[in-house]
Amino acid sequence: MSTSETVIRLAAKGDGVTASGRHVAGTAPGDLVDESGAITPGPHHQTPPCRHFATCGGCQLQHADDAALATFVTERVVNAARGQGLEPAELLPVHLSPPHSRRRAGLHGLRTARGAVLGYREGGSHRVVDLAECPVLHPQLTALIGPLRKFVAAHGPKAMVGIDLTLADQGVEASLSQFPLEGLGPTEAALDFCARTGTGAAVLRFRLWPRDHVGARAGDGDARRSAGQPSAGRLPSGYP
Repeated sequence: MSTSETVIRLAAKGDGVTASGRHVAGTAPGDLVDESGAITPGPHHQTPPCRHFATCGGCQLQHADDAALATFVTERVVNAARGQGLEPAELLPVHLSPPHSRRRAGLHGLRTARGAVLGYREGGSHRVVDLAECPVLHPQLTALIGPLRKFVAAHGPKAMVGIDLTLADQGVEASLSQFPLEGLGPTEAALDFCARTGTGAAVLRFRLWPRDHVGARAGDGDARRSAGQPSAGRLPSGYP
């Protein structure tokens, strides 16, 4: 007869921990885990809202409900304080960011024989998960995934491209690193990208080397090359 253990908390990296100290990935507090590792979902275990959750390295806790997440956040803060010899006198309510509210993302793109893949990396791997959705990102950032994938497929280098997305007051900024934008065709394509994305004041920056970048902005008549790091837009207060 197999013996099951109950997951009592979430560890720092998101794996569940039993009373005996056993760590089991993909579990939430209240889940039962038997000797073989089979999981019986408990009251705080939910169906992850994203189809990529099993492989994508962007999120670790979509299987845990809001109550488990709030406890997880509180325990991390309290334990960090106690580790420094501090005892919190008051604990304020936890604020959990709602879905589709993330205003920054660090993605990767890679041109392939069939086009391109674009998304986060798999957990513990350099492989890129080709995103079809992301319930965490703000819709204005999600809307750029498809157009950016096509842009990388048409004009990207053979190596991996870093794509940093930021939604600021002025609109969306997409900063592509290790993306050599040379020649009239790719430059015009960058300007056309900004004009067609429909994201307002979209900015597309191509960082070739640490102190060199090419920038294209929606409404510009040309692209500009300048030295130094591109300036970041101001984020509204209260957003992640």
